[in-house]
Amino acid sequence: MRPCADTSPAPAEVRSDSNRRQAALASEILHELNRTAVGRVPPLTDHDPIIEVARAVDDRLAELANEEFSYTAILDTLAVTAADRPELREAVIALENLSERYAPAMRKIPHRLGSCPAVVFKALALFQRDEATTAEIEKVVGCDPVLASSLLSFANSSLYSRLVPVRSVAAASSYIGMTEAKRVVLTASSRPLFSSPELHDLWQHSVDVAAIAEQLAASTRRADPSEAFVAGLIHDIGRLAVELTNQDDLVITHRRLARDSGCAVLADIVLSGQDHGHSGAAILAAWSMPRDLIDAVRFHHMPELNPSPLASILYLAECVSDYGENVPSEARLHHAMATAGVHSLDQVKSDLRRLGTALAMVG
Repeated sequence: MRPCADTSPAPAEVRSDSNRRQAALASEILHELNRTAVGRVPPLTDHDPIIEVARAVDDRLAELANEEFSYTAILDTLAVTAADRPELREAVIALENLSERYAPAMRKIPHRLGSCPAVVFKALALFQRDEATTAEIEKVVGCDPVLASSLLSFANSSLYSRLVPVRSVAAASSYIGMTEAKRVVLTASSRPLFSSPELHDLWQHSVDVAAIAEQLAASTRRADPSEAFVAGLIHDIGRLAVELTNQDDLVITHRRLARDSGCAVLADIVLSGQDHGHSGAAILAAWSMPRDLIDAVRFHHMPELNPSPLASILYLAECVSDYGENVPSEARLHHAMATAGVHSLDQVKSDLRRLGTALAMVG
């Protein structure tokens, strides 16, 4: 977990992150040009028009705090600027081609996950009950050996240093407490969605963000901690859906751009025009999740566009987790901290990642 005494990134760090995003985007433009060119496009040079276009797109995305935006409008503006410069125009057309080819598939992604898995639906219903009983936990867990095993494993983990093993669901629930038991059941029920080895890091990140968001909500009292945990656990379900799509070329391109740029949101926007929060929100809406939860997931990368503290808490939890999804924005960070009632990210306790790791292991 990155130290958070100073919430603003150092200038050198900002330049380094920006250079990485611009280089990755320029490389993707070059890759696209080579798909359509008659002859091979020459390698990039320091002053290549492709890099100029990549820099212009990245700069514009970094300026987007506090406003709605249209990626198509950004490209249209660039096209006007490049009207009398054919070498720039080619790079803009390459970006337009990328979006035109992949945006329709990205829009279909919310339908890929189908209906909410029954066990997840039951666990969510249980988690949202303040007065849930041991009997209710046993009812959800009793018919699923994996959930029962996860709950027992967590209760017997080194996190609690128990000398005498817990051997029943009821005993485990009583020992670790109802809130913790519900958290483990929900986490374990969601784990199969991330069963592919390629999704391990995304799963770990989701659990970390859930734990961090819960702590932020508890300390600021601007949102319900249980709701923050749920939101954190499923906040990247839009990214999950991208990984599960049946269009291999889309998955490969998205992974490459996200990995090379260190910014999944950049990959989302370049390939679809919007970030994965929007597709995640569409999935949750299809699952009939509460409106506040849907909106928080939709705007967790642009919390300034939603007044809910929950969206800002998710954004801050993302920042603390340091998973590299956002296009950095100091204005957005300060807005999120003010909306969430967070004065310093130092208040996030250092044992949260340990808790997240334990949850991920038993899940």
